[in-house]
Amino acid sequence: MDYSLMDPPFEVKPFEKMSAKEAKKHFKWYVLEVPNRINLLSVLFTATGGKGNLLDFSPMSLISLWQWFLTHIKTTVKTKEEIDNELQNTPDWLKEEVRSNNKKLSLGSTTLAMDIAIYFAETIIKNCDMKVKWGYITKPKSLEYVNSPVLVGFKYNMELNPRAVVYNLTLDVIDGKGSKEALFQVSIQCLA
Repeated sequence: MDYSLMDPPFEVKPFEKMSAKEAKKHFKWYVLEVPNRINLLSVLFTATGGKGNLLDFSPMSLISLWQWFLTHIKTTVKTKEEIDNELQNTPDWLKEEVRSNNKKLSLGSTTLAMDIAIYFAETIIKNCDMKVKWGYITKPKSLEYVNSPVLVGFKYNMELNPRAVVYNLTLDVIDGKGSKEALFQVSIQCLA
């Protein structure tokens, strides 16, 4: 099955280097792509044996989706150059951890993870009592997810980066620490 990348029809800079105008343009495009990405994910989920609830945006559907994803995660080995680049920005006390972790997600798994993050975000939006929605934050520039689409509208002006959530849970799986209900458990915390 052909599963396309999410690829903007315009040049994209790293988020931290985007101007406010560029961030707005990217954000508008991203939000317009959400239904298409969820449709692609749903078709692949169904075509490749996704079980349980269909992707109906219920928190429980996150269990079926995550369990399905666990069987589709593929990794590749980091190159020496990739490891060296990581080591440049790593404190001394973490360098051994970087050296010992030589796996990364394959491009296909990364693409799936990004779409699962979109589905996770939409599930939060549809089930949250607060007025949670997609948004982006342009300041301060030091913010890890500056100019990147995130969920806004939580208590205490908190934001949630769904891509970071899914990425971190995926790293747990690669490290052998993942849970079959991990994404569901995070959603319950967000909805509380």
